[in-house]
Amino acid sequence: MVYRIASKILMVTEETILVIRDVGVQVKTVYLGGRSVSRFIDRSRIADIIINEAITMMHIRVYMAIIVEGEDRMVVVFQHLLPRLNVVLQAYHGARSILFNEKDHS
Repeated sequence: MVYRIASKILMVTEETILVIRDVGVQVKTVYLGGRSVSRFIDRSRIADIIINEAITMMHIRVYMAIIVEGEDRMVVVFQHLLPRLNVVLQAYHGARSILFNEKDHS
């Protein structure tokens, strides 16, 4: 019973990325109980935004990540919900067009 309650509290209902030109990126996760966790990454610290693949014995997961200067780990966007490739590509092209002034290919 305790496990079931805990798992529902930790269940993610929404993940968002907000990109503001010349300012930075906010990555936000909203949990089932309404709690939210946000992280802001200043534009000056963003080295790159990439699409990467994680390969396990059973699955290949495509995800978007932000490489932050001075940090050992990437910031994975949509890490709990893991949307399909077409959604990841839309977010990727949109973010890169705003941050790096690249043409939006979506």
